[in-house]
Amino acid sequence: MQRLSKVLFDRWATSREGYVIDLVDLYREQGRFDEAALVISSMEIKSDDVTGQLIATLIKEKQPAPLRYRM
Repeated sequence: MQRLSKVLFDRWATSREGYVIDLVDLYREQGRFDEAALVISSMEIKSDDVTGQLIATLIKEKQPAPLRYRM
């Protein structure tokens, strides 16, 4: 998870596109809430974005448990 986080962070840092929500969730699952909050704050989360809203809530609650849900 740490290696993947590094790869995704490098991609996010250079282009701000791609797998941003995946990076945020990896940080959250590792308990790296400050980093997750920093990256998610760069995103524009819409009110109908269930995934983004849910991950943002879990970051605020400092909940590192894996996330599973159906869309």
